[in-house]
Amino acid sequence: MTIRNVTLTAATVVLAAGLAGCWDSTEVVVHNPGEYKGEQDPLLAQAASARTETLTKRFQLVQADR
Repeated sequence: MTIRNVTLTAATVVLAAGLAGCWDSTEVVVHNPGEYKGEQDPLLAQAASARTETLTKRFQLVQADR
């Protein structure tokens, strides 16, 4: 075999291995816009006034240095 054939064979093997690594046969999950399916936000469990107070405190902690 010539060096050209070895190089072509090696490139073909690398390409095939690379494409095989991209194959994913797992289940595809389609998310609908506007639907949050994560954990419930702990702030939503609070009353509106307590939630506003908590968010104001968080904002002051972050924005105090600016």
